[in-house]
Amino acid sequence: MYSAVLAALALVLTPAWAFAQTTPSTAPLAPIEQTALAKDAFATGLLDREDGALPTDLWRGADAATLTRLLDAAPSRPASPSL
Repeated sequence: MYSAVLAALALVLTPAWAFAQTTPSTAPLAPIEQTALAKDAFATGLLDREDGALPTDLWRGADAATLTRLLDAAPSRPASPSL
């Protein structure tokens, strides 16, 4: 009788993790994709041209004086954080 009570007490006091199967808690890591950086730092990004990236010649032909005037007129703190 004493051994049965002792065995029952041991089961109650044994933590649940002692019965758990050991399985990895995280998924295996995916391979890291590597690519060379563009020589032009402003052309480097996460999107390829096929995925919708802006073209490298986006500002070609733009007038510097007009761009300066437009940028000076833009608010320094946009009203929306999405801008």
